Amino acid sequence: MSTLVISPSSIISTYCYSILRLETYHVCTYSCLYCYARWYRFQDPELTRRHVEEFLHYVRHVSKTRPRRLMPFRVSTLVDPLQREEQCLSNCKLFLETCLQAEIPLLLNTKSDLVLREDILSLIVKLADHGLIVVQISVPFLSERAWRILEPNAPSPWRRIEIIEALARQHEVPVTVRIQPATPGFTDLELRELVQAVSNAGARHVVTESLRLDVKTLHAVSSKLPEVLSVKWVPYTSTTPSLLWPEKHWRRRVAEIAQELCDALGLSFATCKEEFLDLWTAPDCCGIYLLTERAGLRITIRELAAHRQHLDKNVESILLLAERLNKRYLTKPDIDALPRPVRRKILHHYKVLLGIVKSGRHREILKYLQDNIRTHLNHRQNIDNR
Repeated sequence: MSTLVISPSSIISTYCYSILRLETYHVCTYSCLYCYARWYRFQDPELTRRHVEEFLHYVRHVSKTRPRRLMPFRVSTLVDPLQREEQCLSNCKLFLETCLQAEIPLLLNTKSDLVLREDILSLIVKLADHGLIVVQISVPFLSERAWRILEPNAPSPWRRIEIIEALARQHEVPVTVRIQPATPGFTDLELRELVQAVSNAGARHVVTESLRLDVKTLHAVSSKLPEVLSVKWVPYTSTTPSLLWPEKHWRRRVAEIAQELCDALGLSFATCKEEFLDLWTAPDCCGIYLLTERAGLRITIRELAAHRQHLDKNVESILLLAERLNKRYLTKPDIDALPRPVRRKILHHYKVLLGIVKSGRHREILKYLQDNIRTHLNHRQNIDNR
């Protein structure tokens, strides 16, 4: 059952509030040129079957133990859950039905217009009525040229704007927009129009996440879209020299502009798996605050930075910190109520996070956050008290 938990890493363990996942399919027929799934060798059909079985086991377990809070599941993290195969296999529909029956909160990540199919939409609306779903639609740019090269099999950016409007305006489903992958030469030149369009459509929250490419794929992309080389590309982490993303100055500037635009339009804003946490105006990155109060968060580097005086540099002190904070965080009883494989892996994430903090690898982030984080955590408290 541990496959339901995203594996610990220096990025995920540091930044992510929800680390549970449901992968509905083992490949994605959208076949975007930048596809992330292939890095993880996510080509095993057996893994999808195991996810279904393990999730149903998880549901049976938590239905008996009834924790006060449950971490939302991400549906999905590597492939689109509503791709063409859904029309005949209905894996995603099964997950939606089960989450509705068991009152399990989820984050549905898609760019598919299948989300508006009558039976799928009906489930989404019911889940939204119970505060159990946030739909995340990715719209990285508006350029038809970039779309046809990078995402040729997916709905167009403007079709995705229509999807947002149908969900948010017509059916009052909470929608967040992921400007992902933010692409040099396109996203940066279209930000104002893009944020305005998703705001007009009814989105409530915006997240930015920058494009990441291996060296080979960067060459393939730049041969068709030379604009992507308008910025310098650097290693994603010190341990992955062949995986590249745009330099920090460009990524920061995109996030700053997006935040300013969101502020002006009344949208909340966050970044995904990037160090610009000082720009956040949202309580969390994914819009979990839009879910029912039963949707719980794990502690991240933001909370550790703001409350280091309460920490003894061990996992138990993190769990005690969760008790001291507001009602949104997963406490020890909440985690103890989970199946053992899930519980152990969540606690492993905390060990990795503490190791990162002790090592000083995020010293700059910690220093800035210690000076500025309370403003953002107070914002979270204000939202939770509404």
